[in-house]
Amino acid sequence: MPNVAGGRYGYEMLTILITGAAGTLGQLLHAHLAQAGDITLRLLDRKQSDGPIETFDLTDAAGEWSPLLAGADAVIHLAANPDPRSGWADLAGPNIDAVLNLYRLAAQHRVPHVILASSIWAAAGRRHDGGPIDAMVRDPGDNPYGATKLFAERIAHAHWRSDGIATTILRIGAYSPTGSTGGLRKGWDMEARLSPHDLCAGMDRAIRAPAQGVRMLNLISRNDHARFTLDEAQATIGYVPRDHFAAPPATAPLRRLLARLRRR
Repeated sequence: MPNVAGGRYGYEMLTILITGAAGTLGQLLHAHLAQAGDITLRLLDRKQSDGPIETFDLTDAAGEWSPLLAGADAVIHLAANPDPRSGWADLAGPNIDAVLNLYRLAAQHRVPHVILASSIWAAAGRRHDGGPIDAMVRDPGDNPYGATKLFAERIAHAHWRSDGIATTILRIGAYSPTGSTGGLRKGWDMEARLSPHDLCAGMDRAIRAPAQGVRMLNLISRNDHARFTLDEAQATIGYVPRDHFAAPPATAPLRRLLARLRRR
Protein backbone atom coordinates (compact mmCIF):
# COMPACT_ATOMS: atom_id res chain seq x y z
CA MET A 1 0.00 0.00 0.00
CA PRO A 2 2.06 2.97 -1.19
CA ASN A 3 1.87 6.17 0.82
CA VAL A 4 2.91 9.66 -0.21
CA ALA A 5 4.31 11.55 2.75
CA GLY A 6 5.45 15.07 3.36
CA GLY A 7 8.42 15.70 5.61
CA ARG A 8 8.06 14.82 9.29
CA TYR A 9 8.42 17.97 11.35
CA GLY A 10 7.98 16.42 14.77
CA TYR A 11 4.19 16.61 15.11
CA GLU A 12 1.52 13.99 14.77
CA MET A 13 1.07 12.66 11.26
CA LEU A 14 -2.36 12.37 9.66
CA THR A 15 -3.13 9.57 7.22
CA ILE A 16 -5.58 10.68 4.55
CA LEU A 17 -7.08 8.73 1.65
CA ILE A 18 -8.05 10.75 -1.43
CA THR A 19 -10.51 9.05 -3.76
CA GLY A 20 -10.68 10.35 -7.31
CA ALA A 21 -7.02 11.27 -6.96
CA ALA A 22 -6.37 11.27 -10.72
CA GLY A 23 -9.15 13.75 -11.46
CA THR A 24 -8.84 17.51 -11.79
CA LEU A 25 -9.51 18.26 -8.12
CA GLY A 26 -7.67 15.16 -6.95
CA GLN A 27 -4.45 16.08 -8.72
CA LEU A 28 -4.59 19.60 -7.32
CA LEU A 29 -5.16 18.41 -3.75
CA HIS A 30 -2.59 15.64 -4.04
CA ALA A 31 0.07 18.15 -5.07
CA HIS A 32 -1.01 20.61 -2.38
CA LEU A 33 -1.26 18.19 0.55
CA ALA A 34 1.96 16.41 -0.39
CA GLN A 35 3.72 19.62 0.66
CA ALA A 36 2.28 19.45 4.17
CA GLY A 37 4.67 18.30 6.82
CA ASP A 38 2.17 16.28 8.81
CA ILE A 39 0.13 14.37 6.22
CA THR A 40 0.64 10.93 4.71
CA LEU A 41 -1.48 10.43 1.61
CA ARG A 42 -3.06 7.33 0.14
CA LEU A 43 -4.39 7.81 -3.37
CA LEU A 44 -7.13 5.92 -5.20
CA ASP A 45 -8.79 6.29 -8.60
CA ARG A 46 -10.57 3.99 -11.01
CA LYS A 47 -8.47 5.30 -13.90
CA GLN A 48 -5.04 3.88 -14.63
CA SER A 49 -2.40 6.52 -14.00
CA ASP A 50 1.29 6.89 -13.39
CA GLY A 51 2.66 7.35 -9.91
CA PRO A 52 1.48 6.13 -6.50
CA ILE A 53 -2.26 5.99 -7.26
CA GLU A 54 -3.98 2.67 -6.52
CA THR A 55 -6.42 1.63 -9.27
CA PHE A 56 -9.79 0.47 -7.94
CA ASP A 57 -13.45 1.13 -8.71
CA LEU A 58 -15.43 2.19 -5.65
CA THR A 59 -18.61 0.78 -7.15
CA ASP A 60 -17.13 -2.68 -6.51
CA ALA A 61 -19.21 -3.81 -3.53
CA ALA A 62 -16.67 -6.52 -2.70
CA GLY A 63 -14.39 -3.75 -1.51
CA GLU A 64 -11.01 -5.06 -2.61
CA TRP A 65 -9.79 -1.50 -2.07
CA SER A 66 -10.89 -1.39 1.58
CA PRO A 67 -7.38 -1.99 3.04
CA LEU A 68 -6.64 1.59 1.99
CA LEU A 69 -9.04 2.65 4.74
CA ALA A 70 -7.17 0.83 7.51
CA GLY A 71 -5.74 3.34 9.96
CA ALA A 72 -6.90 6.37 7.96
CA ASP A 73 -7.66 9.51 9.94
CA ALA A 74 -9.86 10.90 7.17
CA VAL A 75 -11.09 10.28 3.64
CA ILE A 76 -11.41 13.08 1.10
CA HIS A 77 -14.06 11.66 -1.22
CA LEU A 78 -13.80 13.26 -4.65
CA ALA A 79 -14.50 10.24 -6.85
CA ALA A 80 -17.65 10.83 -8.90
CA ASN A 81 -19.08 11.61 -12.28
CA PRO A 82 -18.66 15.41 -12.14
CA ASP A 83 -20.80 16.35 -15.14
CA PRO A 84 -24.02 18.16 -14.13
CA ARG A 85 -25.46 17.39 -17.58
CA SER A 86 -25.26 13.61 -17.11
CA GLY A 87 -28.31 11.38 -16.84
CA TRP A 88 -29.22 8.82 -14.22
CA ALA A 89 -27.63 5.88 -16.03
CA ASP A 90 -24.20 7.51 -15.88
CA LEU A 91 -24.58 8.91 -12.35
CA ALA A 92 -26.05 6.16 -10.19
CA GLY A 93 -22.90 4.03 -9.93
CA PRO A 94 -20.15 6.59 -9.31
CA ASN A 95 -22.26 9.11 -7.39
CA ILE A 96 -24.48 6.89 -5.25
CA ASP A 97 -23.26 3.27 -5.16
CA ALA A 98 -19.66 4.35 -4.59
CA VAL A 99 -20.70 6.52 -1.63
CA LEU A 100 -22.72 3.68 -0.10
CA ASN A 101 -19.71 1.36 -0.40
CA LEU A 102 -17.31 3.95 0.98
CA TYR A 103 -19.31 4.61 4.14
CA ARG A 104 -20.07 0.93 4.75
CA LEU A 105 -16.39 0.01 4.57
CA ALA A 106 -15.27 3.15 6.42
CA ALA A 107 -17.49 2.06 9.29
CA GLN A 108 -15.85 -1.37 9.31
CA HIS A 109 -12.41 0.24 9.50
CA ARG A 110 -13.54 2.85 12.06
CA VAL A 111 -12.56 5.82 9.92
CA PRO A 112 -13.58 8.83 12.04
CA HIS A 113 -14.01 11.54 9.40
CA VAL A 114 -15.05 11.87 5.76
CA ILE A 115 -14.72 15.09 3.78
CA LEU A 116 -17.42 14.69 1.16
CA ALA A 117 -17.22 16.68 -2.07
CA SER A 118 -20.78 17.67 -2.79
CA SER A 119 -21.88 20.42 -5.15
CA ILE A 120 -23.87 23.62 -5.38
CA TRP A 121 -26.05 21.60 -7.77
CA ALA A 122 -27.68 20.01 -4.71
CA ALA A 123 -29.52 23.35 -4.58
CA ALA A 124 -30.13 23.64 -8.33
CA GLY A 125 -33.85 24.11 -7.80
CA ARG A 126 -33.02 27.56 -6.44
CA ARG A 127 -31.22 28.72 -9.58
CA HIS A 128 -33.73 31.34 -10.59
CA ASP A 129 -35.34 32.67 -7.42
CA GLY A 130 -32.73 35.30 -6.55
CA GLY A 131 -32.60 34.64 -2.79
CA PRO A 132 -29.63 33.63 -0.60
CA ILE A 133 -28.66 29.96 -0.65
CA ASP A 134 -27.16 28.43 2.47
CA ALA A 135 -25.68 24.95 2.58
CA MET A 136 -28.76 23.49 4.25
CA VAL A 137 -30.89 24.00 1.14
CA ARG A 138 -31.94 20.61 -0.24
CA ASP A 139 -33.49 21.30 -3.60
CA PRO A 140 -31.83 19.84 -6.71
CA GLY A 141 -34.88 20.59 -8.82
CA ASP A 142 -34.93 18.52 -12.00
CA ASN A 143 -31.15 18.08 -12.16
CA PRO A 144 -30.15 14.39 -11.73
CA TYR A 145 -26.54 15.28 -10.89
CA GLY A 146 -27.66 17.55 -8.07
CA ALA A 147 -30.01 14.85 -6.83
CA THR A 148 -27.17 12.31 -6.59
CA LYS A 149 -25.16 14.80 -4.54
CA LEU A 150 -28.12 15.26 -2.22
CA PHE A 151 -28.42 11.47 -1.87
CA ALA A 152 -24.72 11.33 -0.93
CA GLU A 153 -25.28 13.95 1.75
CA ARG A 154 -28.15 11.93 3.21
CA ILE A 155 -25.94 8.83 3.29
CA ALA A 156 -23.44 10.84 5.34
CA HIS A 157 -26.14 11.83 7.83
CA ALA A 158 -27.28 8.22 8.15
CA HIS A 159 -23.78 6.96 8.93
CA TRP A 160 -23.21 9.63 11.55
CA ARG A 161 -26.31 8.37 13.33
CA SER A 162 -25.54 4.67 12.88
CA ASP A 163 -21.73 4.51 13.02
CA GLY A 164 -20.47 7.83 14.38
CA ILE A 165 -18.61 8.78 11.18
CA ALA A 166 -18.30 12.55 11.16
CA THR A 167 -18.61 14.21 7.76
CA THR A 168 -17.71 17.65 6.50
CA ILE A 169 -19.84 18.22 3.40
CA LEU A 170 -18.37 20.80 1.05
CA ARG A 171 -20.72 22.03 -1.64
CA ILE A 172 -18.11 22.92 -4.20
CA GLY A 173 -18.73 25.78 -6.59
CA ALA A 174 -17.79 26.26 -10.23
CA TYR A 175 -14.14 25.27 -10.21
CA SER A 176 -11.76 26.32 -12.97
CA PRO A 177 -8.11 25.19 -12.82
CA THR A 178 -6.95 28.55 -14.17
CA GLY A 179 -9.44 30.67 -12.26
CA SER A 180 -10.85 31.85 -15.60
CA THR A 181 -14.53 31.95 -16.49
CA GLY A 182 -14.23 30.11 -19.79
CA GLY A 183 -16.96 27.53 -20.25
CA LEU A 184 -18.94 28.55 -17.18
CA ARG A 185 -22.66 29.14 -17.43
CA LYS A 186 -23.59 32.78 -16.99
CA GLY A 187 -25.55 33.45 -13.84
CA TRP A 188 -25.47 30.23 -11.81
CA ASP A 189 -21.80 29.34 -12.25
CA MET A 190 -20.68 32.97 -12.35
CA GLU A 191 -22.08 33.44 -8.84
CA ALA A 192 -20.15 30.47 -7.46
CA ARG A 193 -16.66 30.47 -8.90
CA LEU A 194 -13.95 28.75 -6.89
CA SER A 195 -10.24 29.31 -7.35
CA PRO A 196 -7.56 26.62 -6.93
CA HIS A 197 -6.16 28.46 -3.89
CA ASP A 198 -9.52 28.68 -2.15
CA LEU A 199 -10.34 25.05 -2.90
CA CYS A 200 -7.11 23.95 -1.22
CA ALA A 201 -7.61 26.37 1.67
CA GLY A 202 -11.11 25.04 2.30
CA MET A 203 -9.88 21.44 2.26
CA ASP A 204 -7.06 22.33 4.65
CA ARG A 205 -9.55 23.84 7.06
CA ALA A 206 -11.89 20.86 6.77
CA ILE A 207 -9.08 18.40 7.47
CA ARG A 208 -7.83 20.21 10.56
CA ALA A 209 -11.07 21.36 12.19
CA PRO A 210 -12.33 19.06 14.96
CA ALA A 211 -14.63 16.50 13.37
CA GLN A 212 -18.05 16.21 14.96
CA GLY A 213 -21.42 15.42 13.47
CA VAL A 214 -22.27 16.41 9.91
CA ARG A 215 -21.30 19.91 8.80
CA MET A 216 -22.76 21.26 5.55
CA LEU A 217 -20.80 24.12 4.02
CA ASN A 218 -20.65 26.05 0.76
CA LEU A 219 -17.16 26.31 -0.73
CA ILE A 220 -16.75 29.19 -3.18
CA SER A 221 -14.45 32.17 -3.62
CA ARG A 222 -15.64 35.76 -3.14
CA ASN A 223 -17.96 36.42 -6.05
CA ASP A 224 -19.79 39.65 -6.76
CA HIS A 225 -23.53 39.18 -6.21
CA ALA A 226 -23.01 35.63 -4.91
CA ARG A 227 -26.09 34.10 -3.31
CA PHE A 228 -24.23 31.19 -1.72
CA THR A 229 -23.59 31.99 1.93
CA LEU A 230 -20.18 31.46 3.52
CA ASP A 231 -21.08 32.32 7.12
CA GLU A 232 -21.33 28.66 8.10
CA ALA A 233 -17.91 27.81 6.63
CA GLN A 234 -16.27 30.70 8.45
CA ALA A 235 -17.96 29.88 11.76
CA THR A 236 -17.30 26.13 11.75
CA ILE A 237 -13.94 25.63 10.02
CA GLY A 238 -12.59 29.18 9.78
CA TYR A 239 -12.74 29.32 5.98
CA VAL A 240 -12.41 32.81 4.52
CA PRO A 241 -11.81 32.95 0.74
CA ARG A 242 -8.82 34.89 -0.48
CA ASP A 243 -9.68 35.23 -4.14
CA HIS A 244 -12.28 37.55 -5.64
CA PHE A 245 -14.17 37.31 -8.90
CA ALA A 246 -15.82 40.42 -10.28
CA ALA A 247 -19.26 40.27 -11.81
CA PRO A 248 -19.10 39.48 -15.54
CA PRO A 249 -19.89 42.31 -17.93
CA ALA A 250 -23.55 42.56 -18.80
CA THR A 251 -24.63 41.07 -22.11
CA ALA A 252 -26.11 43.36 -24.76
CA PRO A 253 -29.76 42.34 -24.07
CA LEU A 254 -29.22 42.85 -20.35
CA ARG A 255 -27.64 46.26 -20.94
CA ARG A 256 -30.67 47.31 -22.99
CA LEU A 257 -33.03 46.11 -20.24
CA LEU A 258 -31.10 48.00 -17.57
CA ALA A 259 -31.10 51.13 -19.71
CA ARG A 260 -34.90 50.95 -20.09
CA LEU A 261 -35.34 50.50 -16.34
CA ARG A 262 -33.16 53.53 -15.62
CA ARG A 263 -35.28 55.72 -17.91
CA ARG A 264 -38.46 54.93 -16.01
